[in-house]
Amino acid sequence: MEQKKEGNLGQSSCCTDTDEQNSYSEENKNVIGKKVVMVMPTFWDVIAPPVGVISLKSYLQQYGHKVRAINLNEYSQVFNTQKEYFGAIGKYVPYRGLIPRLGSELLGFHMNAAVFKDDLPNDYEEYAELLLRDHFQIFLEKVSKEDVILLVRELNKILELHFEHLKELVPMIISTNPEYVGFTVLSSTLGTALFLGREIKKQSPKVKVLLGGPGPYNGFDAHSPNMERLIAKCPFIDKIFFGEGEEVFRKYLEEGHEGKKNIMAAELGIKKMDMDTLPTLDFSDLNLEKYFHLGIGASRGCSFLCSFCSETKLWTVFRRSSPQITIKHIESMIKRYGINKFFFTDALYNHSLTPFIKLLLEKNINIEFDCYLRVDTNGEKQEMTDMWAKGGLHRVRIGMESSSPHVLKVMQKGVTVEQQSNALKCLSRSGIRTSTYWIAGHPGEDEENFQETLDFIVKHKKYLYEVDLAVFYFYGEGELGKDAFVEGSGGLVERWDEKYLPLSIFKYFKLKSPKPTRQEAYDRAIKFVQTMEREGIPCNRSSAFDYIRAERRWKLLVDEHNQQRILEINPPEPIVQEIVQKSIVLPATSS
Repeated sequence: MEQKKEGNLGQSSCCTDTDEQNSYSEENKNVIGKKVVMVMPTFWDVIAPPVGVISLKSYLQQYGHKVRAINLNEYSQVFNTQKEYFGAIGKYVPYRGLIPRLGSELLGFHMNAAVFKDDLPNDYEEYAELLLRDHFQIFLEKVSKEDVILLVRELNKILELHFEHLKELVPMIISTNPEYVGFTVLSSTLGTALFLGREIKKQSPKVKVLLGGPGPYNGFDAHSPNMERLIAKCPFIDKIFFGEGEEVFRKYLEEGHEGKKNIMAAELGIKKMDMDTLPTLDFSDLNLEKYFHLGIGASRGCSFLCSFCSETKLWTVFRRSSPQITIKHIESMIKRYGINKFFFTDALYNHSLTPFIKLLLEKNINIEFDCYLRVDTNGEKQEMTDMWAKGGLHRVRIGMESSSPHVLKVMQKGVTVEQQSNALKCLSRSGIRTSTYWIAGHPGEDEENFQETLDFIVKHKKYLYEVDLAVFYFYGEGELGKDAFVEGSGGLVERWDEKYLPLSIFKYFKLKSPKPTRQEAYDRAIKFVQTMEREGIPCNRSSAFDYIRAERRWKLLVDEHNQQRILEINPPEPIVQEIVQKSIVLPATSS
């Protein structure tokens, strides 16, 4: 999504008027500040500013480093590539809401291959076709070979144009003559990061190109064969950071690192960050009119062990900031930016929600916020959810995943169907929008289990703001349930022929004989979407019009629940105008 002007090209303000951000100045008065640019590449949803990049900026600049943050997703000429790419696929896929869910991984893989297509030019188109069929085979079975090739070539051209636009942005990225340019890399942003890193190195060889983030190597050990492949493939990369980034990045800037290209916080003896010591996020480099909310993170990690998730492995130790510190940051941001809408990026905010709300009410702070929750006992109490709504909670994103008792047990969710039901009723009766996330095709799910989920959703449709479906994907080392998945599926096989390694970079694996099969999982996804359409339940929103319909429906439901307080989602006017005029794809929600 993009709105208004094309981003803030100005240099970062390296300090603020708060004592907090200068608290280390005496300790580091002899440190010579380094010039750093931190980049959030495409593609990343513009729900809120990228908290990871901004957290690094905010932390480093309190030590005297001059850090500028850039979110490339603010720039329509590159962000719209995603819309064009999915639009081309949409000519053959009748279920629009499924395209981002099935196509995001495809786009990431295709981008990586496009960066290095000259390394295997005779096989690039063949590999792109293989990727397309792997992700959308069920929809392409009756499409002629000729038409599939034409679609592949159209997608290739879209990516070629994307790279041309990226190249045009390089002078802007290095306009402040940085010594370091760092990229956050996820499975969806790696291709853009690698292309830009290579181009920056060509134009300014002295600039150090850095990568960090959990994404494409989520679950890969820093010294794994996949990491060695990435390093060998990309000599333009100077360092890759693993683990929590703030302190290891500072140590690198101030002390250097002459060892291997991989830097792990644990290997340097760096302790986990105390969340209460982190500075208030500094969004001054970004065009905040492009976002629905300001982002804020009050915890890292997760204390639960859901089979399909990697959050616990990623952060290893769950940590949170106190509600008092969170309130302090919020008050500071309201004062500085005049914005009182927040999106909590925590994997789950159950841990601090109630004390946070109580403190908001006690201090009479008026905000609206959106967060991820799991079903728990507090959410089953009407007086509790009423208090949450009074304190400004206007939307929750709940990972329901399934409403089959058997599948919930296999997933290690630790909740019951009865608890799910109670929570949805209490939250919706309080006027809190309930966005719910579901998975089709999790290992161990059969058709009867899946039907239980559909029946539950239909039965509770008046308590649902929207539903969002993902098809289960096996990602390997990052998933907590990996060993059980592999054992129950007859082992692993390589996902692609080894001859494509120059294009795939990493070696990927898939379950040998998954139960359910991929075909069954896709069939269930289609059945899910068809059921939601029949029942009038907003599903996998993908446009401004979907958003408007969901809002109208919700207002009627809230009236039906006879609520006094109806919280409105009120994005800045330029956003509303442009998304309606251009039918820009709204951020794809994710669990």
